[in-house]
Amino acid sequence: MLTSSALLAVPRPKGGETVFFPTKVGDTSVYEVTTGGGGASERTTVVKRVEEIDGGWAVSVESGPRKARYDVTEKGVHMSHGEGRDVTPPMPMLKLPAADTPAWEYQTKDGDGKAIRLGFKVSGEEEVMVPAGTFKAVRVEVTRTAGGDKVNGTVWFAPRVGPVKQVTEAGKTVRTEVLKSFTPGK
Repeated sequence: MLTSSALLAVPRPKGGETVFFPTKVGDTSVYEVTTGGGGASERTTVVKRVEEIDGGWAVSVESGPRKARYDVTEKGVHMSHGEGRDVTPPMPMLKLPAADTPAWEYQTKDGDGKAIRLGFKVSGEEEVMVPAGTFKAVRVEVTRTAGGDKVNGTVWFAPRVGPVKQVTEAGKTVRTEVLKSFTPGK
């Protein structure tokens, strides 16, 4: 398990910004997932491949059958592949420096060609307590609009570890994922 006190040797891309995503092959995050009033389950994400790109890394992760790729640079964390397809242009999950980019929008289409609009807003930095420890994390609020449906979410990104907590609200359903453990790759 990794706690925030172990985050002193955070890798930095060439531009000097702190990395807010795991970047070593084998980095493993275990999340406790709860939905509504139901019981909890676990979701494990493992870094499978890391390639150097201009100013950072292309990080491929797997979570069960789901695979994604994130470009992690001094500009932030951008999803470049997910749900079996390339994401073009890459979707900015966290823009850096966070203090200089408080809000942004991203538009895409789902697999059926329907428009999806996402709004992102940095709400500052705060301490987040999860089973894996206490982390100083950047809070990003996300609003997803597709057709008449709206989903609100919040993601907290910690240095070197990435998301340590995620809360998603769709209607009356609330889904929460908290980091249970983080094991660094070798």
